[in-house]
Parts: sequence; C-alpha cells; structure tokens
Amino acid sequence: MVWRTRGGLLLPLILVACGVLFLLSNLDVVSFESWHTLLRFWPVLLIAAGVDLIVGRSSIGIALSTLIGVCVLLGVGFVAFQLLAPANLRVTDHAVRMTLDGAEEARVSLACGDCALRIDGTSSHDVLIEGSVSAPRFATLAQRASRDGGTIVFELTSDPKFWLPLSAIRSADATWHLSLDRTTPIALTVSAQGAVDLDLRDIRITELDLTAGEDPSRITLSALSDGRYYVVGDDITLVVPPSVDVSIELDDPGTLTLPAGYVQTGDRILSQDWGAAEVRAVVIPRPNTGELSVEILTREN
Repeated sequence: MVWRTRGGLLLPLILVACGVLFLLSNLDVVSFESWHTLLRFWPVLLIAAGVDLIVGRSSIGIALSTLIGVCVLLGVGFVAFQLLAPANLRVTDHAVRMTLDGAEEARVSLACGDCALRIDGTSSHDVLIEGSVSAPRFATLAQRASRDGGTIVFELTSDPKFWLPLSAIRSADATWHLSLDRTTPIALTVSAQGAVDLDLRDIRITELDLTAGEDPSRITLSALSDGRYYVVGDDITLVVPPSVDVSIELDDPGTLTLPAGYVQTGDRILSQDWGAAEVRAVVIPRPNTGELSVEILTREN
C-alpha cells in the first residue's frame, strides 16, 4: 500500500508572498522602511510554521492549514493596499474650522500619529484654527471644543478605528496643514511622528509642548510673545527671529548645535546679548531628546 501525503499550503504561500515583496522592493515600488516594519513581525512565521506542521497531517488539518494560509494572504494584501493604493483610497480629507467666539486666550491640542504636520499664523479674522487634514481611512478624526471662562479649549486627534497587523505603516499622504489666530495668546500641544513644521513667528504662543518622532521637526519661535517651549524628538531645529532672546535649559539637552555667540551660564545656554531683545523664549528639552539645532531667522528661512 502506498501512502500519499499532502503538505500544508502555509509555507508555500508565505514563500510566494515574500517573493512578491522582494520583487516589489527590487523595482523600488516598496521602500526599505516597509521592510523594517514587516521584519518586526518575523516571529509570526515561526508560529505559522509550527501550526502548519501540527495540523497538516490530516484532511481536517489540511483544511485548517489552508484557512491560515488564506488569512496570511489577506494580511499581505492589506499591507500591499497600504503601500501601493492611490492616496485617495488610503486617506480622506477633512476641513477644520473653529471660531474664537470672543475668547481671550486658547489651549490647542493636536495629535495625529504618523502624519506630517504644518502650522502657520494665517487664519481668518476671529478664527482660532482652520485648515485641512487628511487621515487614514482606518482612523477616526475627533474634534472637541469647550470653554473655560475666557479660555477656549480645542482638541483634534486621529486614532485608529481598530487594530490590524501592520496597520501602523506610515502614509506619506496623511498631512495636516493648519493655521492659528495671530492675536490670541495660545498654549499649544503637538504630538506627531511625521515631519513637523511649526511656523509660530506670527502667533502669540505662550507655551509649546512638542512630542515628535524620528523625522525632522522645525520650529520657528514666536516673535510676538514670551513663551516656554518643551520639546522632545530625534531631530529638532529651532529657528529664532532676530527680535527673540533664547535660553536653553541643560538638564538633558542631547546634542546641541548653536550659532556663534551663544554662551553657557550655569545650567543654561543664553543667546548673545540676552535681555536686549523684545521677546524671550525658554527652551526645555525633554528627556530622550536627540539632536537640537538653533538657527537665526533670515529672509531665506
């Protein structure tokens, strides 16, 4: 009697999926950043291989193995969709607008995960914040506003609707471009892992709390009001208008790159001729801040 056995389909399907991804990588369709994300899940292959060996010895096992293989292919399809689908299928655009309604000051909180974020001071008259944001289709955009006496509190966040393997793959098309009021004192909190560009020179920022990721972050300090700037990120550049003095706390400054004329005084680094400018900015790097650079604002900036 001759016994015939059928191997499981899981490992062949995994090999096919890996071959397709390698091909896309060689054709520069899939970036190496995507491979970095995929490699974080390599233990799943060991688990899948073990399951395939256990259940692949019977007809029921073969059926179950096939089902697992289909699930793996669906996961690969989801990743391919995240990487290759047109932007209009992966992200949705939203308009944002909130009026001041007579508020004398504001607290604004923005959290957008892996989006790229830009802020400037070109909002319309009597409008606290306005602009456009794009968010992944698998995320929920939440907008909340409230009043606390003469202070308006505004929050805008993007959160995943549900968790899926590899759903955190970054979409370069998820961008936020917002403008803030120029006349109202604002305490601003920003959390974003993508590229951040905050042009605050024409905004009355009293406090900024920035949490950034690996991508470069650029902050042009306010030239209209004294402020405290709490920052954490791997690569942060501070752009200083000529009318602003800067003090940098030295508790955990990371790597500093400073213009000529900055001097250390005790536990602070002060800009040249500290106290002579109209506006003062105190910069406090948070723990784990990487590179922190300071540039002087010029017309080219």
